[in-house]
Amino acid sequence: MKIFFLALSILTASVAMCADRWRSPDAFYSIVPPDQWRYSDFKSPYGDISYAFSSPDGSSVIRISAAYGLNLPETLPDKLLERAFPSEHGVAPINIVKGHIWDGLRREYIDSGSTKHWIGIVARNGSTAILLTMQAPEKDFESYRSTFEAVASSLELGK
Repeated sequence: MKIFFLALSILTASVAMCADRWRSPDAFYSIVPPDQWRYSDFKSPYGDISYAFSSPDGSSVIRISAAYGLNLPETLPDKLLERAFPSEHGVAPINIVKGHIWDGLRREYIDSGSTKHWIGIVARNGSTAILLTMQAPEKDFESYRSTFEAVASSLELGK
């Protein structure tokens, strides 16, 4: 019976990921967001734009943004990822991750009140860095993990 529920859970996560691929306006980066998550974009006062996908109940968010024309060193510095989480603390070591034609860093974070849990990924291709963050309430995080992992696996950079 346990195997049945595990298989059902994997199938559910797979079906949830059947949504169309979302591409950035310049088509340089893309992800496959979960089906039925609401899309929105946000422009900061500094002109930066991030794109968000919110769970149907609004409790969880996947956000992606880019910075172009950066002078990035051969080895990405940890501070590139850490800057995205100035008030949170890491709950796992920073890991080096790789995708097709990109490399990056990944770490999980939690806020000081232990109410929100994130997966943060910074990926780069050339002089462009992409920040992908996925957040859920701490108490629900594990139920979102397979969805977040599927989104992370879907990340593509480059034209």
